[in-house]
Amino acid sequence: MDLKICNRCNKELSIDQFERYSGERGKTNLRSSRASYCKKCRSQTRLRNLLRKKKYIIDTIFNGKCCECDTGMEFLPSLEFHHQIPGLKTTVWTHIKHKRITNIKTWIKKEKIIVLCSNCHEMKKEKYFRDFRDVILMIDLFDYSSEDIDEIINIAINTHPIYSFSRDYKRNIKIQLKKYIRKRFILNKLFNGKCVGCNITDISQSLPVLELHHLYPAEITTKSNWRDIANYHSNTIMNQIINEKSICLCSNCHILIRSKLINHVEDIFEDPIDRANFIENYNTIISNIKTFNYPFNQVDISSPLKLKFSQDEFWKIHLMRISIIGKKNERCDFRVLDLVNLLNQDRRSVRYYLDRLISLQFLIKTQNTVFPYENNYRITDRGLKTLEELKRINQGTYEKLKNDIFCMDDYMKRQIRWTK
Repeated sequence: MDLKICNRCNKELSIDQFERYSGERGKTNLRSSRASYCKKCRSQTRLRNLLRKKKYIIDTIFNGKCCECDTGMEFLPSLEFHHQIPGLKTTVWTHIKHKRITNIKTWIKKEKIIVLCSNCHEMKKEKYFRDFRDVILMIDLFDYSSEDIDEIINIAINTHPIYSFSRDYKRNIKIQLKKYIRKRFILNKLFNGKCVGCNITDISQSLPVLELHHLYPAEITTKSNWRDIANYHSNTIMNQIINEKSICLCSNCHILIRSKLINHVEDIFEDPIDRANFIENYNTIISNIKTFNYPFNQVDISSPLKLKFSQDEFWKIHLMRISIIGKKNERCDFRVLDLVNLLNQDRRSVRYYLDRLISLQFLIKTQNTVFPYENNYRITDRGLKTLEELKRINQGTYEKLKNDIFCMDDYMKRQIRWTK
């Protein structure tokens, strides 16, 4: 077996542990056709050189910090390049990082690039959080019942200056808002609403950038990211987080502890003060992670978003609403537009649950027109019997729906907005 000595670690290794040169030089079988560094040393050298290049560029052009929050070199791996004008984007750092520094500087100037920390960079993408921040972070939100929170979300979407007129399916927006609210609830219960590492980033300003980090990944067969479990029930998510020994970290801390920069501190940070600041920050984060304990005795895992009726049973709410609209005569005809105007919902959602009620034989069409939104509907005898049973079992819910819905005469006097 052919052996070769690595010029960096001075270990005698198999020739296969050295990368073959490209081009004519690599076509021979001689040891000179292989790199002088072994694969491990070559990888470490590349990483060190890239980090030094990145630090030099950020130091000389951007004063060594994030352009929005002043996060400095103590989070060097978390500093990222952001295009202020997406239309100018031709390439990304991953593809250009191996180029010369002069080429990278030209790229930064030409494409109007700034440096952002990972937290600020992620927040740029979360448009729903920015647009519905007041609802997601409402102080007394969890004092309301699940049904009330659901209605608060509906009102926020239907009255928003952008999304109330949008043709997009509003249910997708609602699902995303519930993910944020569920995330806020769980992180507040388990982690006091803060990043475990830095104890600075919290849900009030940076909820979307808080992520799950597994303390012992080798001990579990499957690792759950937040996006994989975000739609689960709250107590299911909490139990999974505890069972997998996950903690909450902001994006900056998560990238920092997963990077290998700590192994190259001496080579990258020439200034002793910068080196000491980085090491102190890194050790503080690691210490906070090691000393964290779940507050088992204080956790209340009752879900704030668990509705009385599941998604499959939500037709019961709609049937009761329809009966309330026709309160003078429960067999009166009504149109899709009547429900759209009265409930301030989009047409697609209304037609969806009307089709669901027709399939259950609780509604029938009494008149077909050229325009589907002008069709007339009526509650069937089977629907009336089911309705009486629902009123008896869910009297409180029925009375609440009755109080929340305006009568048609009063409502039509107001200025109404609906999706066209």
